[in-house]
Amino acid sequence: MADERRGLNYAATRSDLDAGRVAYVAWSAGDSFELCLPAIETRYRSVILHGAGLHQFHTRLLPEINPINLVQYIRAPKLLLHGRYDETTPLKSAAEPLQKLLRGPKRVVLYDGGHAVPAEVYVPAINGWLDETLGPVRR
Repeated sequence: MADERRGLNYAATRSDLDAGRVAYVAWSAGDSFELCLPAIETRYRSVILHGAGLHQFHTRLLPEINPINLVQYIRAPKLLLHGRYDETTPLKSAAEPLQKLLRGPKRVVLYDGGHAVPAEVYVPAINGWLDETLGPVRR
C-alpha cells in the first residue's frame, strides 16, 4: 500500500501528469488489500475492479483490515467487470455480496465467460468508463 501511495505522491509533483485524474485498477481483485486500498486512499477519481468479490477467508481478518467493513467507504465511481461463470470468484456467492456493499455511483458489466475477461469486453468498457469519470484523453 505504501508504494501505491508514494506513486500518487510522485504523480502530484509532475507537471506533465494530472494527479487529479488517476484511476485505481485491480485485476482479479479478491485480495483484501486490493479491495481496501481505494477505501483508504481518497485520491483515486475512478475505481475499476475485475473479478472482485468477498470470500470466506475475509471473515477471519481483523475488522480494521477487513474489506467487508471497508468497501462501503470507496467514494470514487466504481466499474465492476465480472464473468457470469467465473470459476474463482463465483458471481452469486462472492461478487454479488460485494456489489451490494459498494455505494454508488457504480456500474456492473457482466460478460458471458469465466474469470478472464476478453479484451473485446474490457477495452471498450474501461475506455468508456474512464472517459465518463475522468474525462476524455487530451491528444
